[in-house]
Amino acid sequence: TASGTWLLVTRALSPVHDMVRDANALLAAGNFEGRLAPPLPGSELFELASLVNALLDRTEETIGRLRRFTAHAGHELRTPLARVRGEVEQALRSESPEEARTALQSVLEEVDVQRRVLDALLELAHDQELLALAAGSERRRPAKVASTELA
Repeated sequence: TASGTWLLVTRALSPVHDMVRDANALLAAGNFEGRLAPPLPGSELFELASLVNALLDRTEETIGRLRRFTAHAGHELRTPLARVRGEVEQALRSESPEEARTALQSVLEEVDVQRRVLDALLELAHDQELLALAAGSERRRPAKVASTELA
């Protein structure tokens, strides 16, 4: 009967619905440390849960690397700015035009160094954006599945 079929299908898909619910909860919470509880080993759902968990592992690792990189980049940019500020303050306090000129020359050199660092960071960000776009467009291509695989 139709109601028996519906009940059978609902029970069969229950683990899938549970995985979707759990995955949505992780995403909604921004929790990349949580993982899906894999169902019975050897099943297709076990493989799916393992795949999703591996993707979460890679995402968590990438976020960690991004956080470390951001902290390091912030430090690398803050330190030279402190030196520039000190040189400018020294130039402003200086009564000697030659000392002021030397301080300003030092500031100019530091600005050039920081400009090159920022240019490299922007180029890296642009390259990463292009890679992400390329990867995204490849992922959106539908997979070709032979009809025999569906049986």
